[in-house]
Amino acid sequence: MPDVCPDCGGQIEPRAEFCDSCGVYVGWDQTRIGTRIHPVRPSPEAVGRQPAEERRPADRPPVGKVTTGLAMQVSDTHLDVAPGEVGIFEVIVRNTGSLVEQFVVRVGGEAAFFATVSVPQLQVYPGNEARTQVTFAPPRAVQPNAGSHRWIVEVASTVSPERDQIEGTVTVAGFADVAAALDPARTKGRGTRFNNSLRLENRGNALVQVFASPDDPTREIGFRGGATATALAPGQMATETLTGQTKRSWFGAPQTLPFTVDVRTSLSGTPYTSGPPDGGPTHAAGAWAGTAQPGQADTQTLTGTRIQKPVFPRWLPVAVIALIGLIVAAVMYFTGAETAAVPAVAGDPQAEAVEKIEAAGLEADVEREKSEDVKAGLVTRTDPAADTDVEVGETVKVFVSSGPEGKAPVVPALVGLTADEAEQALDDVGLEARRTEPIFDDAVPAGQVIRSAPEAGTTLARGETVALVISKGPKEDGGDGGGPIVVPDVGGLSGADAEDLLEDTGFTEVDTREVAHNEVPSGDAIGTDPADGTEAVGDDPITLLVSTGPTTPFDLAEAAEDATWSTETGEIDFGDDSDPTRGLALLTSDNLEDGTPASDDLRMHPEEVPGGVVAGEFELPAALIDGDLLIARVGFLADGPGTADVVIEAVMPDGETLELVRASVDGTDGIVREFSADLSDGAGAEVIRIVVDSVESTQFGDAVLVDPVLTGTPEE
Repeated sequence: MPDVCPDCGGQIEPRAEFCDSCGVYVGWDQTRIGTRIHPVRPSPEAVGRQPAEERRPADRPPVGKVTTGLAMQVSDTHLDVAPGEVGIFEVIVRNTGSLVEQFVVRVGGEAAFFATVSVPQLQVYPGNEARTQVTFAPPRAVQPNAGSHRWIVEVASTVSPERDQIEGTVTVAGFADVAAALDPARTKGRGTRFNNSLRLENRGNALVQVFASPDDPTREIGFRGGATATALAPGQMATETLTGQTKRSWFGAPQTLPFTVDVRTSLSGTPYTSGPPDGGPTHAAGAWAGTAQPGQADTQTLTGTRIQKPVFPRWLPVAVIALIGLIVAAVMYFTGAETAAVPAVAGDPQAEAVEKIEAAGLEADVEREKSEDVKAGLVTRTDPAADTDVEVGETVKVFVSSGPEGKAPVVPALVGLTADEAEQALDDVGLEARRTEPIFDDAVPAGQVIRSAPEAGTTLARGETVALVISKGPKEDGGDGGGPIVVPDVGGLSGADAEDLLEDTGFTEVDTREVAHNEVPSGDAIGTDPADGTEAVGDDPITLLVSTGPTTPFDLAEAAEDATWSTETGEIDFGDDSDPTRGLALLTSDNLEDGTPASDDLRMHPEEVPGGVVAGEFELPAALIDGDLLIARVGFLADGPGTADVVIEAVMPDGETLELVRASVDGTDGIVREFSADLSDGAGAEVIRIVVDSVESTQFGDAVLVDPVLTGTPEE
C-alpha cells in the first residue's frame, strides 16, 4: 500500500527513499541512515516529470519546502602544543535538514598555517552526524611565535547555503635556540687593545635574554664593560663588540693568551609583542618548552685567543750591536789608527760578519763556497785569517757557505744584506727571491734586507721562494709612519711567515682566517683582504687567509637520509620503496649491471611519467670552492636497466639554481662508469642537488651512484 510523503502529502512507493513529487528524503528505514552514502535525489524537472504542483489535485494542501540546516560542535576550544608536537580536537557536524548534505570543513585564523583537517569533506544523511579531526602541528622554528594563536573552524555546505563556524585558540609553547660565535676567534698584534665580534642569532620562537660574560683564566686580559645583555626577538640577529685590553710586551717571544665567553640564554617571561615581520598578530609568551624555562638559562662557552707580540721585533738587538760596531769603527778612523786586527767572524751570518769587518775599518769582499759542515749563509773563514793585523782600509775576503752539495737548500742569513746580495745568496743555494713592497725602517739603512720569510735556517725544497722585506730607511719628516702602506703579496709563504711579513710591513691589526683551498697547501697563506697592492693605514684591519688544505671529503651516500628528496609531483620519503612508480631513493646492496654487488650505495629511480625525475637536495658542511669535485661510479641495477641523465646542480645563496654537469648514462651495456663533476662554477653554494632525469626515455631504470663523494682532491 502506498505511503504518504510527510512534507507534501503526495503518495510514494513503499520503502522508497525519496518523494517523487517534491524530492525530499523520506528515510523508509531509519536503521540504515548514515550507514552508506546516497546521492541527492534529482528534481522532477531533471528527469522530465511534471512538477508536483501541477499534478496535485486542487483539494490537496500546499506542497511543503525542502529544509536544510546544520549544527556543529568541537571537543575543545583551546589546546596547548609544544613546537614539534601535535594537538588534536574533534569536530562533530550534524545534518538538521531533509537533504543528504556534503559539508566542507576548513580552518582559518592565525593558526591555519600549521593546521590540517583529517577528513575535509563529509557526506551526512538527514538527522545524522559525522566526525573529523583538526590537528595543530607547530614546527620547531621561529614561526609560529610562542603564545596564543586564534583559529576558526568553518563548516559549509556544497549543496545549500548553510554554514557555521566556531572559534578557539591554540597556545604554542616557547623554546630557546640561540646560535653564538666569535668572529674572529683568534687575533694577533702588538697593540694593547683588540676587538672580537660576538654574533648572535635567535633561532627560537620566543623573546630571549642573552648574557655574554668574557673571562680570562690567565688574568692577563681585561674586558671593557664586563658582561653584556641583549634581548633578541624570534629570528633576530645581533652583534656585540667585546673589547679586550692586554699588558704591553716590549721584548721577548709572543704570548698566547686564551680567554672564554660564557653565553647564557634565558627565555624572557615578558610577553613578546612586536609581531612577525609581515604585520601578523602579536603574541604573549604564555607557554614554554625545552630546557630553558622563564627564569632558567642555558649556557654555551666560546673560546678565543689573543697572540700578544712584543713592541720591538726580534732582530732589534742585532741591529743595536751593529750600530755599536759602526760607532767603534768611526772612533778608530778619526783617532788615526793605522792597523786593525781582522775580526773573528767564522760562524757568523754574512751581514753580521761584514758589519764587524767594516766596523774595524776594513773592507769586506764576499765569496761563496760549498761546505759540508757550515750552514748556508754563515761565514766559513776569512783571508787574512782572524786576529791578523792589517792596515786600516785593507780588503778582507769573507768566505760564506752555500751549503753542502746535493742537499735540500737552507735559507741563508740575509738580514743586513743589500737586495742584490740577498738575491745572489738565495740563488747560490738554489732558492728564488721575491722582493716585497719596501717599507720605512728607522734602524735598517735603505736598500738592505730587514727580514726574510721564511727566516734564516729554514730548510726548503729547491726552487722555492723566499720573500725579502727591504728597508726604505727612516721617514724623512720623522713622522710616525701613519700614512698609507701597500699590502704585500703573501702568496707562497707559510701562514706564520705571512703574518710576520704583514706586521713588519707596518700593519698592527692582523687577523687570521682559516679556509679550505684546493691548491694552496695546508698552513700556507692564500692571500689577504684587502688584496695585495692595496694601500691601507697601519692600524687598518687586515685579514690573512690561510689554507686548511683541500675540501674535506663528504660522503653523499651517508648523508642521503638527511637530504630532501622529491619528484615533479612533490616530496618523497627516503627509503620508501612501496611504490616505485612515484619515484624512490634509498641505499642498496643489490647487484649492478656489471655483475658486481653494491655496498650501501645510492639508488635513485625517477617518477614513471614522461620526463620524470627524482632529486636529492643536500646541505653541505661548507660552501663549495674552486676545484671541488663530485666523484662516483655510475651505473644501473642488474634487475633495473634503463637510460637517464645524471645532473648535478648548485643552489646559490640568492636562490638561483645552476646546472653544473649533465651526463647521459646507458644502463643496458653492462658497464659501470667513472663519474667526475667539476663543481667550481657553483663556488659559494651551500646546497647541491643530485638529479636522475629520465628525459624522453620510457625505460625507467634504477640508477646507482657507487661511493659518491664530494671532495677537493681527486682520487689517485
